[in-house]
Amino acid sequence: MTDVLLKSSDGPVKPVHALAESDFPAFLEGATPFVRGFAEASDFKARAGQALAVPDAEGRLDMVLFGLGAGKDPMALRALP
Repeated sequence: MTDVLLKSSDGPVKPVHALAESDFPAFLEGATPFVRGFAEASDFKARAGQALAVPDAEGRLDMVLFGLGAGKDPMALRALP
């Protein structure tokens, strides 16, 4: 049986987008200009284990981009900080 560690969030939930390198261009096409520019300026390429905390307009965390690399191995998520 699995134990529940958290029953609810104490604050707002922020999305984590787990992206393979091959899926990253399509993600960017649907992203806002700010997210596209921030990812480019940060040299985020969705490489395995690469993580990027993307802020909102006020500088607070908006989302996290996480790279899965060339494959779509779910074990890559172990590197998520």
